[in-house]
Amino acid sequence: MDGHKLYLFGKGELEELLIRFARMSKKHDQQQTIEEIRRVLKRIGEAGFC
Repeated sequence: MDGHKLYLFGKGELEELLIRFARMSKKHDQQQTIEEIRRVLKRIGEAGFC
């Protein structure tokens, strides 16, 4: 996802989108998907969501 598009989502919409990504991933890949989402969110930081 393009980082600039994150500004178009509200907090609730972004949470729902991330949950969908995790659910769509194959069962054996879910933890890896969650960890990758966590790394991306930490890299973006709170300032990326203002």
